[in-house]
Amino acid sequence: MFIDADAEAFGKVFANMDDEDQVQVFRAMVEAMKAHPTQWDHISIALEKPENSDVRDVLRNVLFP
Repeated sequence: MFIDADAEAFGKVFANMDDEDQVQVFRAMVEAMKAHPTQWDHISIALEKPENSDVRDVLRNVLFP
């Protein structure tokens, strides 16, 4: 299944899911990324940019308290 949604729309849908569904979305993303492992490096580099520090800091605080 393909869902055509911009980041804002996806964020709203994700925010309205329960925690189990949110984890399953993360699981699906991790599974899909197995074919593209270098992309994790690109994401990590992008998150280190000053303009993305807000996202990086929230992810660090929430996922790695």
